Parts: sequence; structure tokens; C-alpha cells
Amino acid sequence: MTEKQILIKYQNQKNRDNKLREKFERIIIEKDILPWITTKDELCEIESEAKCIWIITPDFWWKINDKEIELMVIKNIKKGKEYKYLFPQSKVGIANELERKFNPIKKSDNVEFIQVDNNIFDLITFELVLYDPLNLQSKYHEGFYIDILNSRYDHSNSKAGINVKMDKSLYLFIEFFKYMLEKKHGN
Repeated sequence: MTEKQILIKYQNQKNRDNKLREKFERIIIEKDILPWITTKDELCEIESEAKCIWIITPDFWWKINDKEIELMVIKNIKKGKEYKYLFPQSKVGIANELERKFNPIKKSDNVEFIQVDNNIFDLITFELVLYDPLNLQSKYHEGFYIDILNSRYDHSNSKAGINVKMDKSLYLFIEFFKYMLEKKHGN
């Protein structure tokens, strides 16, 4: 097989994969057959209502590359919502840049960045978001695995992205996040 044939075969496979993923996303959204799967738009709605948002991120991809998300976060910070980011030490430069961007918006500690060992993120390739994690009474007390099919990397402008609602694992991540906060603050 020539190099050109290999590239064509690869491109054809990539096109089939993209079509399959888009079809899968469309079925899930239109048929509402899996209620524990949400779209980016649905998550934005939840995030605009929650008072506290904790994000475990391997790369800050959504905050850097998605203008809609960035504008929503800025708007939420202005409203006094609290954001906490847990991220790998290797991304401290990005965190510093975001902290300069987000913290001057409202002169308070509404946004906090907590760096952790890079090894923790060896198996986490997508973000985890926890809404109102310490408020069991909040109707927004829930968590999601974000973009589990990594549609953000294919540049096909797929609007959906598949986000999966957490079950009991939510509480495990809340405890982990609380532990990292206590460690940072010396409690």
C-alpha cells in the first residue's frame, strides 16, 4: 500500500467515525432515550443556575477554546458564582492566565485554582464538573463527565458532545476535591 492509499484509507475511516458519532449524538438528543446523557447546551443551563461549580480538568480545553463557555463563566462570576478548578501541575501556566482573566472580574475569591500531581490525570482525558457539590438540597446537586467521546478534538463542529451524568461516583469526586482543598489550605 502506498503512502497516499494509507492516507486516503485513514481519511475515509475518520469520516465514517465522524458520521457515526454525529448520528449517535443526534439520536440521543432527538429521541431523549438516555436521560443520563446531556448536551453542552443543557449543561450550560445547569451551570447558569448552580451557585458553586467545581471542575476537574486535565487541560482547561473548554475554557480556552470555546468562547461560549468562556463568556458564560465570566457572566457567572459577575453574578457571584463560585468556581474551583482542580488541574495538573503541568498546566499551571494556563491556570495563571485564566486566574488573571477571571479574578479581576469580581474582586473576591470566587475563582480558585488548585494544582495536583500530574499522575492523577493519567486516566482522566475529559473534564468532570460538579454542580453545587456541598449542597445536597440544591436541585442542581449533580456531576457530569464532560465530552466523553472527545468530540472537541475532531474539529467537525459537532455541537452536541456527549456528557454523562454521574451516579454514586459523584460523591467520590466530591470527597477527593474536598481533600485537595484541605491539603491546599493546610487543614
